[in-house]
Parts: sequence; structure tokens; C-alpha cells
Amino acid sequence: MDIRKIQKTGGSSFVVTLPKKWINALGLKKNDGVFVHVQPDSSLLILPQNKKNQLEKLKKTLFVSEETTSYLERELIGAYVMGYEIIEVQASRFITQDIRKVVRDFTTKVMGFEIVDESVDKITLKDIMNPTELPFDRAIKRMFNIVKSMHKNMLFALENFNKDMALNVISMDFEVNKLYWVVFRHLNALLKNPAALITPAEEKISYKSALNYFLVSRILERIGDHVGRVCKAILDLPKEKIPTETIQELRSLSKKNFSTLEECMGTLFTKDIMLLNKVFVSVDKLKPDFQEMRNIIQSREAVYGLQLGEMLESIRRIGEYAKDIAEYMINYIIDQELYPNQKGANKNKN
Repeated sequence: MDIRKIQKTGGSSFVVTLPKKWINALGLKKNDGVFVHVQPDSSLLILPQNKKNQLEKLKKTLFVSEETTSYLERELIGAYVMGYEIIEVQASRFITQDIRKVVRDFTTKVMGFEIVDESVDKITLKDIMNPTELPFDRAIKRMFNIVKSMHKNMLFALENFNKDMALNVISMDFEVNKLYWVVFRHLNALLKNPAALITPAEEKISYKSALNYFLVSRILERIGDHVGRVCKAILDLPKEKIPTETIQELRSLSKKNFSTLEECMGTLFTKDIMLLNKVFVSVDKLKPDFQEMRNIIQSREAVYGLQLGEMLESIRRIGEYAKDIAEYMINYIIDQELYPNQKGANKNKN
């Protein structure tokens, strides 16, 4: 590590010299400008101002054939979440209709990518979305609002055996996946270019914050999957053969369990460790209720016990995931230099 001393000039200005190797590597010279950004962790990010040295748009070329068409969607999503801004799909001879369909379907499954050029043997896609229009916190909030709507509609579908509503919930999970990929993409873009997500208002985000948002988004994506699984099970259950009492008990337990997630997400941006710790208590209190419900299903509903058991397990997992979010948040808050509980302790000590 190269340690450099801070010097004072002009009575009020402080300067530090830049490494010569860095200057030469970027081709910088006297009077060239650099951008200096103060990061949330108090470190400095220094970037060259001249366009010649600015990072080029990240480009990825995917070579495809008829034999590899089945892998193309996964590769496109991989290029998307890894932060590439331009994706080219290249064929040795010509792009088949099957390949074109996969590419067009991909543009409907992610945010921001459009086909900008198309020829016999190549399709070019470009990211047209400004990442600062949907930053980490806004994407997380939108994910949770969708998951919350999914759960509300799932309860309605469960109580009324409304299979159309169940299908609607399953389709909503697609929107949760979209947002998860956006957060994943933001994280990778930030790792490749620290200035990628700096807004005109200079709202900066640290790597630790970005990683924490990603972990929360991953859990919300899984919760969306479990809500969708409950709805898939609803499609297989015959209304006339499941007692209303069993359905109402499942519905009630699901509402109580989901409230722990709401409690957790309500504290996501407040950094309140005390409230986050209550999430663990709330989830654990429901464990006897889940065991009792499991016993009821096994004794009452022998024929459809498997489907009901799967529904109960997915409902239970939502509470466990709420605990995971609470744990991530507590770890993140503890790692801060001063968090709310510590401030209070220091204040009382003085």
C-alpha cells in the first residue's frame, strides 16, 4: 500500500499527490481534470474527466446455433444481470425464427433492453434504461409491494377457490423476478464501474449497501416463488372436498406469518435493531401453530394432505425468510460506525 502525506497550500487548501503509474496508465497530463466523489464509507473515488479514458459501454457477444438455442435465454439473462449494456446474438450463417423468438421473449422478461439492430446473422440489443431511474431502494420497495399484493390475492383465491385469481398471482411472480434481476444487474454494474450508479444529485451508494439490498431482493424473490406455489396448489384442490374450517385455518395462519415480513420490511430503512429483533420472536411464536396445523392436515385430509402440506410449508417459509432479512439488516447496521442504539448509549453515557 502506498501512503502519501496530506499537504496544505494557500492557507485553506489541502492536496495529496497522485501515483505516477496511475497517471501514466490513463494517459493523463498536466491540467487534465478528474472527478472526485466522496463515498458513503468516507473513501474517495477519483475518475478521469476526459472522454478518451471513460469506461466504454460493456458489450457481450453470444454465439448461437440451432443446437444451443435452448441455452440462449439463460445466457441472455446472465449477460443482463452481469451488467452488460450491449448484447449481440451472433450466428455463423443465419438467425433462425426460434432464435429470434427467444430474443424477443427475453426483452419482455427484463427491464430496459430493446432490439436496436437486426440482420440475417446478428441481433443487437441495447440497454435504454437509466439505472438511476430505478435505484436499489426503490426497486426493493416495489418488489415488496408486489409480493404484498400477491399474498393478498392469494388469500382471496384460497378462501374463494378462485382459480383465475390464483393464475393471476402466479403471473405476478414474473414481475418480482424482473425487479430481482434489475437489483442483481445494478450490483454487478457497481462492481465493474464504481461511478455507474452516481446520480446527477450525487446520491452515492456503498458496496456494502448494494450487497445488502441484493440479499434482501433475493429473499423477496424466493418469497414470491412460495406465494406462487400456494396458488399452484390451489389449482389442484377440489373445492367441494376441502372443509371450510381447514381453509380458514390456513388463511389465518398465513396472515399472521406474513405480518412478520411486513414488520421486518417496515424497519428496513429505519435501522432499528430492537424492532428487527422482534421479528425473530414473532416468527418463533407461530411454530406451535404450524405444528398443530400440520397435525390437522395429516388427520383430516388424508387424500389431499400432500397438496395442503406443501401449501403449509410454503406459508411457513415466508416467516423464516423474514428472519433472514432481519438478520441481514442487523448485521449491516452493526457494521455501521454509529447506529441508532449505539448513539443512544453514547448520549446516556455523556
